[in-house]
Amino acid sequence: MRTAERRAGLGQPAGALDSLFALTTQPKDVAMLQIEVESPLRAAELEAALRRQGFRPGFPPHVAPMARAVDQSAARRMKCPGCGCRMRGSKAFHKPGGYKLLAICDCGCGEEV
Repeated sequence: MRTAERRAGLGQPAGALDSLFALTTQPKDVAMLQIEVESPLRAAELEAALRRQGFRPGFPPHVAPMARAVDQSAARRMKCPGCGCRMRGSKAFHKPGGYKLLAICDCGCGEEV
Protein backbone atom coordinates (compact mmCIF):
# COMPACT_ATOMS: atom_id res chain seq x y z
CA MET A 1 0.00 0.00 0.00
CA ARG A 2 1.33 3.44 -0.83
CA THR A 3 1.89 6.18 1.73
CA ALA A 4 -0.88 8.41 0.35
CA GLU A 5 -3.37 5.55 0.59
CA ARG A 6 -2.30 4.87 4.18
CA ARG A 7 -2.82 8.50 5.15
CA ALA A 8 -6.23 8.59 3.49
CA GLY A 9 -7.24 5.34 5.17
CA LEU A 10 -7.73 3.51 1.90
CA GLY A 11 -7.24 -0.19 2.07
CA GLN A 12 -7.89 -0.26 5.83
CA PRO A 13 -10.55 -2.62 7.14
CA ALA A 14 -13.74 -0.80 8.17
CA GLY A 15 -13.37 -1.83 11.81
CA ALA A 16 -9.96 -0.16 12.16
CA LEU A 17 -11.32 3.26 11.17
CA ASP A 18 -14.42 2.84 13.31
CA SER A 19 -12.33 2.19 16.40
CA LEU A 20 -10.20 5.25 15.66
CA PHE A 21 -13.21 7.54 15.44
CA ALA A 22 -14.86 5.96 18.47
CA LEU A 23 -11.95 7.09 20.62
CA THR A 24 -12.19 10.72 19.53
CA THR A 25 -15.95 11.24 19.86
CA GLN A 26 -17.89 11.57 23.08
CA PRO A 27 -21.40 10.40 23.80
CA LYS A 28 -23.96 13.19 23.74
CA ASP A 29 -25.44 12.34 27.13
CA VAL A 30 -22.22 12.93 29.07
CA ALA A 31 -22.35 16.06 31.22
CA MET A 32 -19.61 18.63 30.90
CA LEU A 33 -16.67 18.03 33.17
CA GLN A 34 -16.21 20.51 35.97
CA ILE A 35 -12.63 21.54 36.57
CA GLU A 36 -11.74 22.96 39.95
CA VAL A 37 -9.33 25.86 39.72
CA GLU A 38 -7.48 27.22 42.71
CA SER A 39 -8.40 30.79 43.48
CA PRO A 40 -5.47 33.21 43.73
CA LEU A 41 -4.04 33.83 47.16
CA ARG A 42 -5.27 36.85 49.02
CA ALA A 43 -2.75 39.41 50.26
CA ALA A 44 -3.96 39.00 53.85
CA GLU A 45 -3.33 35.23 53.71
CA LEU A 46 0.19 35.77 52.40
CA GLU A 47 0.92 38.36 55.09
CA ALA A 48 -0.32 36.03 57.82
CA ALA A 49 1.83 33.19 56.47
CA LEU A 50 4.94 35.39 56.45
CA ARG A 51 4.27 36.57 60.00
CA ARG A 52 3.94 32.93 61.14
CA GLN A 53 7.34 32.26 59.57
CA GLY A 54 8.87 35.04 61.68
CA PHE A 55 8.97 37.87 59.13
CA ARG A 56 8.42 41.45 60.34
CA PRO A 57 6.97 44.27 58.21
CA GLY A 58 9.34 46.60 56.38
CA PHE A 59 12.59 46.39 54.45
CA PRO A 60 15.70 45.32 56.34
CA PRO A 61 17.99 48.26 57.17
CA HIS A 62 20.88 47.02 55.00
CA VAL A 63 18.90 47.18 51.72
CA ALA A 64 19.82 50.31 49.75
CA PRO A 65 17.07 52.73 48.65
CA MET A 66 17.83 52.01 44.98
CA ALA A 67 17.39 48.25 45.54
CA ARG A 68 14.07 48.95 47.27
CA ALA A 69 12.93 51.02 44.29
CA VAL A 70 13.89 48.25 41.84
CA ASP A 71 11.99 45.63 43.85
CA GLN A 72 8.92 47.85 44.14
CA SER A 73 9.03 48.58 40.41
CA ALA A 74 9.16 44.86 39.65
CA ALA A 75 6.14 44.34 41.90
CA ARG A 76 4.15 47.04 40.08
CA ARG A 77 4.90 45.42 36.69
CA MET A 78 3.45 42.06 37.76
CA LYS A 79 -0.05 41.12 36.65
CA CYS A 80 -2.65 40.08 39.20
CA PRO A 81 -3.54 36.37 39.03
CA GLY A 82 -7.14 37.22 39.96
CA CYS A 83 -8.24 40.15 37.81
CA GLY A 84 -5.35 40.45 35.34
CA CYS A 85 -4.54 44.12 35.95
CA ARG A 86 -1.18 45.46 37.14
CA MET A 87 -0.37 45.21 40.83
CA ARG A 88 -0.94 48.47 42.67
CA GLY A 89 1.47 48.28 45.56
CA SER A 90 3.87 46.19 47.59
CA LYS A 91 4.71 45.31 51.18
CA ALA A 92 8.12 44.22 52.38
CA PHE A 93 8.78 41.74 55.18
CA HIS A 94 12.14 40.82 56.65
CA LYS A 95 13.86 38.58 59.18
CA PRO A 96 17.54 37.92 59.86
CA GLY A 97 17.79 35.43 56.97
CA GLY A 98 16.54 37.82 54.27
CA TYR A 99 13.43 39.60 53.07
CA LYS A 100 10.41 39.03 50.87
CA LEU A 101 8.24 41.46 48.97
CA LEU A 102 4.54 40.97 48.33
CA ALA A 103 2.88 42.56 45.31
CA ILE A 104 -0.66 43.61 46.19
CA CYS A 105 -3.58 44.34 43.87
CA ASP A 106 -6.65 46.52 44.48
CA CYS A 107 -8.87 43.44 44.25
CA GLY A 108 -7.17 41.98 47.34
CA CYS A 109 -4.98 39.39 45.64
CA GLY A 110 -1.30 39.16 46.38
CA GLU A 111 1.76 37.40 45.07
CA GLU A 112 5.34 37.05 46.24
CA VAL A 113 7.86 38.89 44.06
